Amino acid sequence: MNPEAFDSLERSVGKLLKDLPPAPAPSALEARVLREIAGQAARPWWRRPFAAWPVPARMAFVFLSAAAAGLCLLPVVMQPALPAVAAGFVERAGVAVVELRELASAVGVAATASGGWIRPIWIYTAAAFLFLSYAGLFRLGTVAWRTIRPRA
Repeated sequence: MNPEAFDSLERSVGKLLKDLPPAPAPSALEARVLREIAGQAARPWWRRPFAAWPVPARMAFVFLSAAAAGLCLLPVVMQPALPAVAAGFVERAGVAVVELRELASAVGVAATASGGWIRPIWIYTAAAFLFLSYAGLFRLGTVAWRTIRPRA
């Protein structure tokens, strides 16, 4: 078939298809969509999107969330008043951070002093591998949660 005839055929088929009236939705689909819309309208307010909540409920949620965040920060703010066990934990965590910083510094010094046999690409590759491993573990947890969680 020559290209001109093919183009002509393509234009005529395209014109015929454009002139067709839109196909109506199947009645079963229409009924399912209307049923789903009615089901969403019948849901209680706490099962709807946050923007559809009543204003007092949204304000209370924001207030309670801020209060919970404040309670989480309370031990940090009140550190001198912590019991000895908690203070020891905070102190050990600080020592661990300092030791990790020293370890990272030592690795950097060793990489520099190695005479160039540790290439930066190896370090970047290891960092990328660790990041992707963490992301994969996070995704695996998400899939597990969605699998075992009961459907609403």
